[in-house]
Amino acid sequence: MSYWKVFLFLLLFPLAACNDDDRIALPIAEEYNCSLNSSLNVGDFHTIRSQEELLEFVSESDASVNGLLDIDFSAYTLLLGKESSRNVPECSYAFYQEGGTYHLDVEIRPTLAPAATVFEYGVLVEKLPQNAQVICSVTKK
Repeated sequence: MSYWKVFLFLLLFPLAACNDDDRIALPIAEEYNCSLNSSLNVGDFHTIRSQEELLEFVSESDASVNGLLDIDFSAYTLLLGKESSRNVPECSYAFYQEGGTYHLDVEIRPTLAPAATVFEYGVLVEKLPQNAQVICSVTKK
């Protein structure tokens, strides 16, 4: 009879251990993959909560051309980073909250178009709390 208990435990334990109830997918309002000629270094990532913060990294003319000056920072937060790729990149994003921390997962895949490039990536999300911690993980395929 104890074998059945062990068997039942081993059968049900993985279901309890794989519970993702504390991982909440959050919407992304807009994605940006562009060349802003920003002052960010490759590998940098910033949470930008105001137009003033944005203009610390991006010139007003580049921000205007790319539509970034139209962001309503009272309603949205911009998550902006800079990376490099051996070819023209395609990016995909996952944004979620796990516990009290926000996560942005970025997957960069090179296309067949050859051109070593440095580029900015980013997502616009609903306004995050001022003290919100955002962790960005970049995966290059």
